[in-house]
Amino acid sequence: MLGVDHKSVTDWWSFRRDLCSWDLLNNPVQLGGPGRIVTMDETVVARAKPTTNGRTWTVPPQWVFGTVDPTTGDFFMELVTQSDSATLIPIIQRNVVPGSRIWRMNGQHTKNGLITAGYQHETVNRSRHFVNPVTGIHTNTTEVQ
Repeated sequence: MLGVDHKSVTDWWSFRRDLCSWDLLNNPVQLGGPGRIVTMDETVVARAKPTTNGRTWTVPPQWVFGTVDPTTGDFFMELVTQSDSATLIPIIQRNVVPGSRIWRMNGQHTKNGLITAGYQHETVNRSRHFVNPVTGIHTNTTEVQ
């Protein structure tokens, strides 16, 4: 039996992880296309972690922005520092083909920038309903549970 030391195995897996990360960063996902629907949503995630002395340690909140092409199931997610148009529009431009129909929850803060960048922008008001009863617009495929 061939013996391989622990360090060699660890180095090999680290190399593979780095190679996959490099590929993902250098070949961003391109979702949608003219007339195709892409759903988007962002959420803030954080969780309290119990410590050994019974106290709770709270981690700082972290925003996550995600986009899904419901036709193909392809998606991307990215950690973001905030969910304003200055942050989100460049991410959308890198990952969503212009001409796509973007469905967002409320999302008015990015509407003008998306329209200017060549996207169709449609929203659903989640305080009123999960699916717009008139247009059928929803972000259910992007929801973080």
